[in-house]
Amino acid sequence: MDLQNESSSSSKQKYVVAGSRGLGGSQILFASLLVTFGIIEIVIQTAVHYAGVPVWTGLVYLVTGILGVISSHRNTKCLMISLLVMSCLSVLMTFCGITSAAIALSEEHWNTFNGPVGCHYDRDNSCDGLEHARFVFDAANLLFAMVELGLSIATIAVCSYTLCNGCCGEGGSCCENGNTGASYQMQTLHEVGPDGRLLPRRNYANINGNFAPVQVV
Repeated sequence: MDLQNESSSSSKQKYVVAGSRGLGGSQILFASLLVTFGIIEIVIQTAVHYAGVPVWTGLVYLVTGILGVISSHRNTKCLMISLLVMSCLSVLMTFCGITSAAIALSEEHWNTFNGPVGCHYDRDNSCDGLEHARFVFDAANLLFAMVELGLSIATIAVCSYTLCNGCCGEGGSCCENGNTGASYQMQTLHEVGPDGRLLPRRNYANINGNFAPVQVV
């Protein structure tokens, strides 16, 4: 029974650690891309560049990703709840990002902003290159927002699994001590019996003076 519990606990810890680390790293990557592309959109003046949606939503994803990476090293209850809240907020941010990118794509053909090259949209079609660049960055931000939506939902699933089963479902030990990423080593408390042999200690509450507890790893 102890071996089964140890194996189950180890598999849960590996799932939580790998899931949090992978999802957190992915969110940091796509958040950085969103912030970078958002700044470029402001420079080239896309249809809705004035809102700066990719920038401030990317910052939210960045904080969520950092919390995910940190939780892979120490998944305390407080940290996991913070990650869960930020993941839910990230889901809301993805809807803002998807809506903004979709509106930009639909209105880009009628975009009359001059951009960094001073394009005035005269009849010689000198603005075609800028218009194509705007379409590319709008489409990329739409794709990144959709990826972040999937990552945020997956992070919510990992947090819920951890809080319900990995932490609070088994006495809350990892909620107090956190998980360092390594498997916990099972420890059994023994006592020296009357005949001098080591016996497993089952009742830790009432240890009388006749037996000397011995902790064996």
